[in-house]
Amino acid sequence: MDGFLTCVFEAFDKKEYPSLISKNDTVQLSIGAVLRKISTDNNKAERVYQGLEGQLGAAALKSVYYATLSAEPDAEAACLDFLRHAFKKGRGVFDELADPRVWRMYRIENTVSKETGRWIEFIRFSELEGGILFAEFEPEPNVLPLIMPHFADRLNAIPFIIHDKARHTAGVYDTNEWLIISSAEVKLPEYSDNEQEYRTLWKLFFNTMAIKERINPRLQAQMVPKKYWRHMTEMQL
Repeated sequence: MDGFLTCVFEAFDKKEYPSLISKNDTVQLSIGAVLRKISTDNNKAERVYQGLEGQLGAAALKSVYYATLSAEPDAEAACLDFLRHAFKKGRGVFDELADPRVWRMYRIENTVSKETGRWIEFIRFSELEGGILFAEFEPEPNVLPLIMPHFADRLNAIPFIIHDKARHTAGVYDTNEWLIISSAEVKLPEYSDNEQEYRTLWKLFFNTMAIKERINPRLQAQMVPKKYWRHMTEMQL
């Protein structure tokens, strides 16, 4: 987020209207476009942060943060367009859902929030040697920073690791605090001796609860989209 807020500062300061803001090193540019790399400047980011909080409140900070986590390629540029409008309108801007800039931000935030809720439901942990819980997932938006507080609260006495395979990052909790690191730094123990038994019991429960005559694969895929299945224990053969 600090990197994006630095870009916001630069855009306002230099009166620039970028068509794309990207955190990736390789971007597809249109003909005639000029690429400018912005290094994160914590002082500039803090000035924008304070301005957002003071003039637009916590709702704006949340919207901006969710935009930086979005998987949509134009999310940051859409967020900058929204901020140009919001700083003129003030806190009442969030009531202007008919404005396409406000509606776009609402959609981005809602998508990230919805994916966060789904992954909180659908993540499945396995037990490693030493009692550490481990889970893998591949979310489209970067929801790892949003789900870590939930599981740190629910599993507060149990160390766990959540691996985001799509971004090669891992959330690590040691029963005191959590942080996000590169998954290249994570060296995992083997699965515990009890893990296979737990998986078998969970699948047995899943199959026992099902009513054979009412099995409806189409409805099942609507309630739990297939993109989540590959990391769900009960959906594995």
